[in-house]
Amino acid sequence: MADSDSRKGTLAFGLLCLVVALAVSGYVAFSRARRTESSAPAATAADPERIAEIRRSPHVLFRVTTLGSDYGRVGIVRLSSPGDRPVVADLACDRIHASGADGLCLQADRGVLTTYKAVSFDAALRPRADFPLQGAPSRTRVSAAAPLAASTVFVNGDSYSSGSFSTRTTLYDLRANRVIGDLEGFTVTRDGAPFRNQDFNFWGVTFRPDGDGFYATLGTSGTRLLVEGSIRARRLTVIAADVECPMLSPDATRLVFKNRIVEGGRLVWRLRVMDLASRRLTDLSESRTVDDQAEWLDDRRVLYGLPRAGTGSSDVWVVPADGTGAPEIFLRDAFSPAVVRVAP
Repeated sequence: MADSDSRKGTLAFGLLCLVVALAVSGYVAFSRARRTESSAPAATAADPERIAEIRRSPHVLFRVTTLGSDYGRVGIVRLSSPGDRPVVADLACDRIHASGADGLCLQADRGVLTTYKAVSFDAALRPRADFPLQGAPSRTRVSAAAPLAASTVFVNGDSYSSGSFSTRTTLYDLRANRVIGDLEGFTVTRDGAPFRNQDFNFWGVTFRPDGDGFYATLGTSGTRLLVEGSIRARRLTVIAADVECPMLSPDATRLVFKNRIVEGGRLVWRLRVMDLASRRLTDLSESRTVDDQAEWLDDRRVLYGLPRAGTGSSDVWVVPADGTGAPEIFLRDAFSPAVVRVAP
């Protein structure tokens, strides 16, 4: 009986060793596959002098999506060499945007109770002030010409494809560390008459270079409308339909945006460019659905984030703004790009 128990014990121990060995080998294979899958250079730790050096030239800030300790932190590379190893700051963001001197970082603190806040930061990526948010981060933009910023959060729901979501979009003065107001408090006109519905939702702000004007999306009654706004007048005017998440070009002549369509029985978004003077529309050569607020790399190309299938990561892609060419990866393991052309 003792010999039988001993043999059973030996057999059980052997099976346990086999399971452990298979698990270890599987993990090693998975790790190797992950390293092979992403060719993004390893990031370097936060270095204030290195960050200041890069920020003195045109550069791009972005959310690092490399799986590991840097996930969610802010990466920075020069525009002239996006394939370089990014420097990673201490700042962590779900969404980020910036100018040379100012920036806004939307954060989620996923504790027992998840809370959200917007953190303004300076040229050295040091936090300035916190603003509480009422929901999950969705979009943020900072003016290149003035210390103005906007945040959009989901108060209810978590996708723009849902018919039941609600958003809250807030404007900030980053130098005064104050909230300017919520877009729901602005007056809206359409075709010269007051326009108001109970289901108004605003998102996707982009600022004009005059320090006052901006564009945004107004969702109501199942439609997506482009509105032009004035901060000083606290006024919004509907100027076009079927425009979502606009972003103004550096020369302030065009908007890139996502256009919602039904394809194969499902909702998808396609990138388009609108010439503001002629209202001529150009379809960009990206056939995948892009649920992102695109960013202009320069006056000829736009950037946008796409999840990488089968992983928890994403990449930033680039495509010509005139409808030609083909999409290419601009930044690996990245999301929420913010192009900064002017040094602080």
